[in-house]
Amino acid sequence: MISIIVCSRNSTIPISLKKNIEETIGANYELIVVDNSQKKYSIFSAYNEGVKHAKGDLLCFMHEDIIYRNNNWGKSLESYFMQYNKVGMVGVAGTHYLPAMPAAWWDTEIRSGQLLQGSVINGEYKVIGKDEWLEYKHIPTLVVSVDGLWMCFRRRLFDLIRWDDISFNGFHGYDTDISLQVWNSGYEVHIFWDVLIEHMSAGNAQLDFYKSLDVLYNKWCNLLPMIKGTEISEGEQTARLRIAELRHELFYSEYKLRNLCASRQYRWGGYLLKPSTIYYRLIKHLKRLLGLT
Repeated sequence: MISIIVCSRNSTIPISLKKNIEETIGANYELIVVDNSQKKYSIFSAYNEGVKHAKGDLLCFMHEDIIYRNNNWGKSLESYFMQYNKVGMVGVAGTHYLPAMPAAWWDTEIRSGQLLQGSVINGEYKVIGKDEWLEYKHIPTLVVSVDGLWMCFRRRLFDLIRWDDISFNGFHGYDTDISLQVWNSGYEVHIFWDVLIEHMSAGNAQLDFYKSLDVLYNKWCNLLPMIKGTEISEGEQTARLRIAELRHELFYSEYKLRNLCASRQYRWGGYLLKPSTIYYRLIKHLKRLLGLT
């Protein structure tokens, strides 16, 4: 049996998602919804709670903003784990290279996987397109880490690993951390190609996300860099490392600029450098006092 575990912002997941799972999985399953409507759990503690109640041989952790777009994926999943004895975990998108720095799985752009990406544009939800990374596709496709929107494991692996709610809190870093735990336990992480998932939100990395990457790096720096499923020359590793560094530098530059523009000092500086603005507002205020507006 497959145990599907969802951490929900509500007391339960939508009926439409329950129906989607039922109609597409093609295998025996149970659904475990961890109610996080009161914000009691981090993603780590919520998933640990789900593991406690799971009875299946395979544990599948998924976001509640996805839709399955092909049938019998559960049956194919069971067959995959039977075929590859060394695989401990699978996902739908992941990286072959994690550098020796705080980095997300997509930062180095050495990826494999597929998914349909959707987003709300002008108030209307649309599928933007299919993200498909095939440059490094082999069967089986080994990767260092996968994206957390959908991940499946052998149940017995949780005798060796756990969602680390001691080192982490919040909702970031869990996917790469658990992927590295799998590798460190002697099992493999693969891309599973026989499920097509539509992700209904693109996500938005903020400061708490980047802070979680720092925690992740400090925990696993002795194992990094890590390469799986392909060969990468030292020169390309250096180039990809620089890509990741530039991504992070750009984020922190934009973050500092936003904070600066929102600061009181910046606003006062704007007034001092633009005396016409002060004059205009003063005239407007006097007119209002005199009843002229």
